[in-house]
This record gives sequence, C-alpha cells and structure tokens, in this order.
Amino acid sequence: MQDILFPQPSPTATRAEALAQLDIFAARTHRYARERNFVVAGHGNVSQLSPAIQHRLISQNEVIDRALQAHPFPAVEKFVQEVLWRSYWKGWLEMRPGVWTDYLQQISACSEDELAKAATVTTGRSGCAVMDDFSRELLDTGYLHNHARMWWASFWIHQQGLPWALGAQHFMKHLIDADAASNTLSWRWVAGIQTMGKSYLVRRDNIERYHHDPAVEGFAMLENIAPRLLTDTASRASIALPTLTEECPSSLQRTALLLHEEDLSVETTALASLTPQALGMFHFSDQNQSQARAEWRDRAFADARKRAEKHYLHSCAMMHSPQEIIEWLKRENITRLVMMQPFVGPLRDTLSPLSTLLKSNGIELVTVRRREDTELFPMAKSGFFPFWEKASRRFQA
Repeated sequence: MQDILFPQPSPTATRAEALAQLDIFAARTHRYARERNFVVAGHGNVSQLSPAIQHRLISQNEVIDRALQAHPFPAVEKFVQEVLWRSYWKGWLEMRPGVWTDYLQQISACSEDELAKAATVTTGRSGCAVMDDFSRELLDTGYLHNHARMWWASFWIHQQGLPWALGAQHFMKHLIDADAASNTLSWRWVAGIQTMGKSYLVRRDNIERYHHDPAVEGFAMLENIAPRLLTDTASRASIALPTLTEECPSSLQRTALLLHEEDLSVETTALASLTPQALGMFHFSDQNQSQARAEWRDRAFADARKRAEKHYLHSCAMMHSPQEIIEWLKRENITRLVMMQPFVGPLRDTLSPLSTLLKSNGIELVTVRRREDTELFPMAKSGFFPFWEKASRRFQA
C-alpha cells in the first residue's frame, strides 16, 4: 500500500490565520474549476477554508469578495458557486427541519449488526485500500477532500449497504468543518433520496482519473456497483422562515451578548455596535466529536473569545448548558439576551430549552441573523441551480 501524505491539521483555527490563507488562495481561484476535483497530496487545489467558513471565523461574503478582487467573475464563477452551496443547503434545511429530525431517527434505528459492520469500514478494514486510506485520513486529520467524501459515502451506501445516516453521523463526529445542513443533505443526495432517483455511484475509473496515487488493492470492489433503491422517510413539509432582525438592537436595557460556535466573529456583524453589560460564550461539550475536531474547536473558541473581549471591553464568561446561561444572566442582572440565531442542527437542539427558561425568568431574547443569510435563504425553495441563478446576480455587477 502506498504511503499517504495526509495534510497537516488545518492551521486556520483563528480569524487572522483564515484571512491569511484566503489571501494566498484567492490568487489561484481562477484555476479552481479545472483543478478542484483532483485529490492530491496536501490538498492544495482547494482552499481548506471550510472549517473557518462553517464557524464563521470568516464569512462567505468575505471569501467571495476576496476572490472577485483577484479575478473577474467569469474566471472564478465555479469557486463562488461552491462557496454558495453552503448557503443553499442551510436555507433548504431551515425551511424543512423535518429532514434533520428524520436523520436523528434514522441513526437511532440502526441495528447492532450495522454498527459492527460500520466500525470495520470507519477504521479502515473494508478491504478496499483506497477507501481504507480515506478512512484513516479522516480519523487522523479531521479532513477529507470533497471528491473523496463523495467516493467514500457512495462506497458506504451502495457497495457496503450501510445506512446513510450512520455514515453522516461518522462525518459529523470527525470532520472539522462538519455542518448539519451540508453534511446531512449531501449524504442524502449520494443515497439518492435528496433528489429522488439520482444517486451518486463511485467508479474505479473516476478515482484513477482524479486521485494522484490511489492504492489499488481491492479495486475490484468498485466495479459494477448497482445503486441501492432507498425510500425517503423524511417529511419535506416546508415552513416559513422566521422574521429575524439584521440590525443591532438598542442598548437601552441591561443586555448580555452570547457567542456560540456558529458565528465566531460577531464583531464583524451588525452586533459590532452593541454595548453589552455582559459578554458570554456557550460551548457545549459534544461527546460525539473526535479529538481532532475538539482541538480545532478549542483553538477557534479561544481566538473568538479573545477578539470579542477586546472589541466589547468585557471579560467573556463560559457556559456549557442552558441552565448555566440563566444563572449567569441572573448574576449580571440582565433583562435581555442577544445572540446570533442558531441554525437547524445540534446547537439549536442543545439550546432548545433556553427560550422557555428565559421567558420564565423575565428575560427577553433577541436573535440576529447576518444579512447574507436573510437574503439568500429564501431563494433555496427548490433545486440548487434556480437558487444559483438568483444568488449569482449579487456578484455580477
């Protein structure tokens, strides 16, 4: 088996590092369309900024604007399109939260036999060497190239016959850039239930074309794979997006600002002008995350905390449960809590008791959303390309 040159753990765990990496990669975004599918050692064909974007150390708009400063839109259209896939998936799931609920139910329904077989694949013992290499790379680094993620997910579902939701859970545990919407909906797409009847099948010739040096043992497992015909059990009932403010609330009452993992640079949002009486950060302990993911998050949180303390001129208290948030607010005699609105996913699920607790303690909750989200999410009503047709007009002036 060939030696696999895993990339070093992503250095972009601070805003400054992410901006520096963005400057470096922006110069080559005009090459992205022709190079992005090639899986090479070190993954230099892609930006590797997805963890920073997911946790908003930097925003999608900052990434796109920097690419457009370096090159005209036609030269970087594919790169911009790929950045906006995240907004599309986010908006789509915000309007159809039943799909997230179904994913959680699918996991709980997995059998002991499926769990045992899954462990063989996730630890790199499937017998297909190239897939086993990807399994170990994910465990060691918390990262996989997007093309490798598609190959691996297809192998998992259509060749190994394992539940798609169990594979999605494995990615959520190990990927540093794990995002509830992008991960869940991408796995559903590979499985053929996001766009019904359109599954993604891994092929040996595709890997041979795009992988710089694939291990060939067990390659026969990738020949003549037939798609599994799965039934979508999720409710796609669409709900209206909530009306959320994009503006900074007034500072006339005793206000606390709460940071969380889904937006780690609030000082670059409308909340930059907020003058809170208290500053806090919610950091729940996720027992289902890998060591690589936990270490990256700790670095990113420390950076966000330091920047927020400097900007808002307050020390930042740390909370790990909704009840701790309430106790902190009561100690600080706070009458209003301001935070960025969490998205459908684990953070929102964990914070779900908070609104009731706040109400019972007479504390107002104000949730804010970035303007780019309030503009783009309503466009995600159907498929990606109708979304793209509308969204791309913002960048073609």
